[in-house]
Amino acid sequence: MKYMKLNIFVLFFGGFLFRVAIVNAQTNLPRIPEKSFYYLPELQLIASQLDGDNASGYNKFGFLAQVNLGWKQNQEQTWELSIGFSERGSRRGYNPDIPGLNPFHIRYRSVETSLNYGFPLNSLKQSWDIPLDLFAGLRMGRLIQIEDTERYALYLDEVYRPYTISLEVGARYPVNDHWALSVRANYSAVSMLKKGASSNPLYPTGVYNNAIGLGFIYVP
Repeated sequence: MKYMKLNIFVLFFGGFLFRVAIVNAQTNLPRIPEKSFYYLPELQLIASQLDGDNASGYNKFGFLAQVNLGWKQNQEQTWELSIGFSERGSRRGYNPDIPGLNPFHIRYRSVETSLNYGFPLNSLKQSWDIPLDLFAGLRMGRLIQIEDTERYALYLDEVYRPYTISLEVGARYPVNDHWALSVRANYSAVSMLKKGASSNPLYPTGVYNNAIGLGFIYVP
């Protein structure tokens, strides 16, 4: 089931990239001229989970703080490289109806970077006259610290890989000349566990992080 979910996501992501590569329209980033570099500070609230941890739903709240460094190629496309810091993970509270189910609170902190290609929504259909920019790409992270504050899952740093890679899609909607709302969704492209890390108490064969973020971007 895990691999089926991953394959469906990869197929969707691949088709998404193919589609954006062959369409043109006008980007909606305010105050940014063509053929120019720009930077956009971004802050998001993240709801995340680890697939396979026996905790349903996006129960872990974290954050993403980053700077997007971009190049506006023309009125049809942009490229962005982001650098930032995030806290993700997973959480399961105590359930009095199932006393044998141990609570945990996984806090996964990492330095992250992403590379995304951006394009406007009306490139998909000209009649969709909504100032919404979409983007898709890859997100990579370097683990700084991982811990379970409930001390149920110990020695997580020994079973998790130091690096992660995820597929990412998102959108931003300009509110005015200086502010835009942003949303991101990403899913691990590979397992976050080291090969043969069967000592992990959460899931013995593979853990995939997926997260949804909502926040805002400042346009200088």
